[in-house]
Amino acid sequence: MGKSLIIRYPQLYNMKDVEKEERVNNVLFKEVLNIRDVMNNRNYIEYNIDYKVMESNEKILSVLFTGFIKSSQKANSIAYSVTIDLTKEKLMDLSEFYKVVENNFDNLNENNPYIEEYVRDYNQNIHNHDFYIKNGTLGLIIPAPQAIGYILLEGKYQS
Repeated sequence: MGKSLIIRYPQLYNMKDVEKEERVNNVLFKEVLNIRDVMNNRNYIEYNIDYKVMESNEKILSVLFTGFIKSSQKANSIAYSVTIDLTKEKLMDLSEFYKVVENNFDNLNENNPYIEEYVRDYNQNIHNHDFYIKNGTLGLIIPAPQAIGYILLEGKYQS
């Protein structure tokens, strides 16, 4: 049985600085190749990702990728993001906006186990694919693979 891998992604065009446009487009393309390489090592039948530009200005390009992955055993929704600092032409990390210092989950009656796990394991992971910027808000992508696939949380941040 064949595999179907579809990843749609944006490209910048008509920038005054054509070389910068090419470098930023290469960053986006390398991210798509990384996802492709990860998916080629998994037992999927169908993988379909589309994108939405969440923020696009002179300083930041933030893209949310959403879609689904299907194997012979199950199907699940998936989300990840790419946020690029256009002045430095590099991927941004969540730590540039947000730090998890401590949590108060013990005080909550109804904890979400996926959010608890995200916070508990926060310092053990790299965070350049689990957030996006949108109109002055910061969106977190919390993996929830055994449930709906992911949880999106949005809130204001101060820069």
